[in-house]
Amino acid sequence: MPEITATGVQLRVLAAYSKGQDAHQLYDDRERLNLGAGESFLGRYIDKNGVIVDDRLLQPIYIPKIPPGELQKRYLVDELGLRSLYVVPFYRDQDRKVLCIVNYFSREIYHFNDFEKAMLEAHADMAQQVMFSIGDEHLEGQVLGEINDLLREKFDAVQPFLNRVLSKTTELIGADTGSVALVREHDGVRWLVVEDTDGKLLGAKRKGWLKKNIPPIRIGGEELPHSERSLTGYVAHTAKSRIVNDTHAEREKEHFYRELSEEIRSEMAVPIVFDDRVLAVICLDSLRPHYFTEEHVRILLIVAQIVGRTLASLSRIEELTNEVVSLRHDVDYKDPKVSSYKLGNIIGNSPRENEVVDFIQRVTPPLFNRIKYWSQGALEESQLGLPSLLITGETGSGKEFLFNNIYSRLNQMYQESVAPRSELPLRKTNIAAFSGELTYSELFGHKRGAYTGAQTDRRGILEAANGGVVFLDERGDADPKTQVQLLRFLDNGGFVRLGDDHTRYARVLLVAATNKDLQRLIREGTFREDLHYRLSELMITSPALNERREDIPDLAVHFLGKLHRVYRRPEEEPRS
Repeated sequence: MPEITATGVQLRVLAAYSKGQDAHQLYDDRERLNLGAGESFLGRYIDKNGVIVDDRLLQPIYIPKIPPGELQKRYLVDELGLRSLYVVPFYRDQDRKVLCIVNYFSREIYHFNDFEKAMLEAHADMAQQVMFSIGDEHLEGQVLGEINDLLREKFDAVQPFLNRVLSKTTELIGADTGSVALVREHDGVRWLVVEDTDGKLLGAKRKGWLKKNIPPIRIGGEELPHSERSLTGYVAHTAKSRIVNDTHAEREKEHFYRELSEEIRSEMAVPIVFDDRVLAVICLDSLRPHYFTEEHVRILLIVAQIVGRTLASLSRIEELTNEVVSLRHDVDYKDPKVSSYKLGNIIGNSPRENEVVDFIQRVTPPLFNRIKYWSQGALEESQLGLPSLLITGETGSGKEFLFNNIYSRLNQMYQESVAPRSELPLRKTNIAAFSGELTYSELFGHKRGAYTGAQTDRRGILEAANGGVVFLDERGDADPKTQVQLLRFLDNGGFVRLGDDHTRYARVLLVAATNKDLQRLIREGTFREDLHYRLSELMITSPALNERREDIPDLAVHFLGKLHRVYRRPEEEPRS
């Protein structure tokens, strides 16, 4: 934690932990870390005033092998033999002033996977709360301990995690029932959902007989008709907590409350926010009016802040898993009557298709090397521009299918040498589905109020896929402002959210696809020539059928086989 001394700002070691007793005694030597140039490892990133001067520390940094001689506390290397380091920073956005730094060391060179990194960052979040939010009050200390224990548990999915969070919060606050609703978007409209139309829980709820069949809740404020207004929808809309002291009185006023049970007499709701985006809303209910207090709200806000990172991580894992499962269904299916499969399930022996296979085999190893560097936090490649690949071809020629095979090969390499239990981060979007500021927001995110309808801050897909791959379909439809930012992003990984002035950083392999004549668009002045040059450093054309007629018979058998698996009669056996 920063502390002002006669010589400037230093970092004061507040706490340390190690399993080994000998190591623990060494850690107990509380010291201050100087931030002068060359005096400590963190001095690379933070100046003597405690301000982050290296953009790499604006997000957690993984150092697979600690450089010898650069740690001010030399005993960490000399006596404890520590090798790998994961640094989680907390700082003020407006001036990059460090609030605290949390370091995690390992005694061997260790590659933290995405889930482990998320858990470390959640723990660091909790440590920050201790210093800046918790204090010494008994109830808040109990909350911290309970949620800390919860975060130590292993969760593989969102729903079990939310169920445990809700169970803990209702118990700690003494609520009679409650629910956790997830934010979901459909056709451009945001909703809160607890369960799907079949009654399957997506979020969580307690004592379901008091909250049967919770319908999707429209997110919004005064613009919504009275029949669609609700407490949780308003909280998700404003990203601010709210209490309804008497539900019967609120119902008569036709304000922001939707009745699910007459027995519920008071209600409170708090948003779970991560990275300036509302992910979910925790709603607690009591059978007594005027039960909830501002102290309850404060406690629930602490819980929401602590669990936000884990919820975001689990949600990303579920989204990626669903995307990869869908992709694998596309890539892995092989019909037994077809003998011309190559790589995943690229079909054909034509010269044009062989060129495609050869291209994938040549470019995926060097592309993966860059991705591997990102996972290791390698510093020497940070000044390189980001890699990109352009896929061109007529409509229906299989550009996305070609990308799926490229991603599948990269993901296989990622699991073999980086993270066996994880998937390579992946995001897909079709630029043609957006226009103007919405295109910019989809890629780079936006700040609340950036345009009409921007009710909360939002991350773009380039930031969400940090360390992985992004597929942009129909990139020829990007507006001029988006093109400029995309060019800058490819140069150094930096970008600015719409309506914001803070530069953020991400590293991705950008794969773009289009069926448009980009040379014509360049001549017409609607597409930047320098962006086209930057995106097409690696380029492949997906061949149309009239360029590979000899592959049509095998293609027909393949697709008929897939249709048969879906539409066969129940008594028929699937082709295997």
